[in-house]
Amino acid sequence: MTALLRAWLERQSPRERRLLAAAASVLVLALVWWLLIAPALQTYRQSSSAHAKLDSQIAQMQSLAAEAAKLRAVPRASPAQVQMWLDGAIKKLGKASVAMQGGRVQVSFTGASPEALAAWLAEARIKAQLVPLEAHWKKNASLLWDGSLVFELNK
Repeated sequence: MTALLRAWLERQSPRERRLLAAAASVLVLALVWWLLIAPALQTYRQSSSAHAKLDSQIAQMQSLAAEAAKLRAVPRASPAQVQMWLDGAIKKLGKASVAMQGGRVQVSFTGASPEALAAWLAEARIKAQLVPLEAHWKKNASLLWDGSLVFELNK
């Protein structure tokens, strides 16, 4: 095969040989560019934005780890303390009732505003160390929330 190619090239004029060599060089350069240089250049161009994205993710993870450590450091609340907190905090949900059975707490409420419900849930998680297990709620006609929540005492 190479002998045939060599014989064919020898029959061509010097000008045609130079043109074929130039075309082959352009083809080789194009392949080198598309297969080796362009992907590396694209990766290099995207590296600063990817690095910034990873830095923000690391900062968020560190923030979450610090929050988790802070929550672990809080002393555990006794069931009596949880009951006291619930008796005082349940008023924030409007018409509400609490039932404690063993390690579970069920809170039923009617007419709670979204802001009050969100604030109450955050307090329940942090202050009373309640872990939500179930949530059943819906908006009523006056755009307030009715429903029930089931929590587990954090042990």
